Amino acid sequence: MIEGFNVLHPMGFDTFGLGTEQYAIQNKTKPQIVAEKNINTYIKQLEMFGCTYDRDRSFSTADPDYYKRTQRVFLQFYNHYYDEQAQKAKPISELKISLEKE
Repeated sequence: MIEGFNVLHPMGFDTFGLGTEQYAIQNKTKPQIVAEKNINTYIKQLEMFGCTYDRDRSFSTADPDYYKRTQRVFLQFYNHYYDEQAQKAKPISELKISLEKE
């Protein structure tokens, strides 16, 4: 069991989803505004229960910095393949070359 003060407990808020989007459409507002309101409500509820966490370690999927990073990771996956012989990822351009040689 992990115990003590050296345990990292990040708080993440997933703000993309059909529920958020539908609510925003029904109330003629933007999904980001709905998500921010829900996050603030959740944080207040946590505080009412006496729960504390480091807000500097929390994140939201609506944060442009967050989805910029996930898009970068996706592109890295998209532009590479796993070479079983070399036991590592290689650029997809090398795969095209190896397929042309066969």
